[in-house]
Amino acid sequence: MNKKIFCFCAVWLFAVTSVLFAETILQEFSSKKDFDAFWDVSTWGNANQQYSADNVNLDTVKGWLQLKINASPQGTKPVCGEITSKRANFLYGSYRASIKFDNIPGGVVGWFVFKDEPDLHEVDIEYLTEDIKHIHYTLHHIQTSVDYKKDAISFDPTTDFHEYRFDWYSNKVVYYIDGKKFDSLTVKVPDAACIIMLNFWSGNIAAWGGPAPTKDTYMYVDYMHYYSDLASKTTMPGNGQNKKHVDLRIVLQDLQNNRYFLPKTYSNIRLYKCNGQSAGLKDNMNTSKPPASGQYILKIPNKGEAIVLPCAVIR
Repeated sequence: MNKKIFCFCAVWLFAVTSVLFAETILQEFSSKKDFDAFWDVSTWGNANQQYSADNVNLDTVKGWLQLKINASPQGTKPVCGEITSKRANFLYGSYRASIKFDNIPGGVVGWFVFKDEPDLHEVDIEYLTEDIKHIHYTLHHIQTSVDYKKDAISFDPTTDFHEYRFDWYSNKVVYYIDGKKFDSLTVKVPDAACIIMLNFWSGNIAAWGGPAPTKDTYMYVDYMHYYSDLASKTTMPGNGQNKKHVDLRIVLQDLQNNRYFLPKTYSNIRLYKCNGQSAGLKDNMNTSKPPASGQYILKIPNKGEAIVLPCAVIR
């Protein structure tokens, strides 16, 4: 075969394969079946803390996850909440979670990917609830805290949900809040497949979180969204990123033309806002009443799995 033709075919095959096998995962915390299929609930403990299944609550009505730290009088071990993905093969990609938490000192809010054997690999986003004016970004690669930044924020993270995102590349991790680039870390970027984790914990550690809360306190997660294709211009929806001002009919036409590699027949199509909450459109897209303006995700159940398409601003 001609070398030029071979090279062209190889590049074309790689590009097509990358698109076809790009993975999107959306966990909306509205289905116990979906939750149980993707997550494990931690029950481990050590000298400083204990994790309990009782401290993980799935509110399928409100569509959010609730992680709890029990009230911990001085001298007692905090009981905390944590979930981990069953799969441990997550590597480079875009990771997003919509989170809020109670304004009670003593907790550590954790949203990260993690691997600890045989070597440590971790990409962290954390809040210390004793100081809600700052957010913490950390990379661990073989050693702890190989790169770290503590950034001031201009909003109260306890009053409403905000989307916390990190895009993990081979040479950097870029952090976003509500779709706006916030910071990046580049020193010794983790390079091993990890699990996805969310936790709310305390260890009575003076230098990291302080004394455990003396009253029950909660962290809430509205959704978790992962997309493997960082090269895509429409990697993930959310809060102003990748806006496309389109007519709803154009979006439907794209579906009918299999632009997103969907089957030729569609049923039970639902429309969602990008924060994971239902836009209230009925299961029939042929409606004379258009949805309200805003950012949306089209969600098409396909063999029991949801396919999430790029966000569009419907007008």
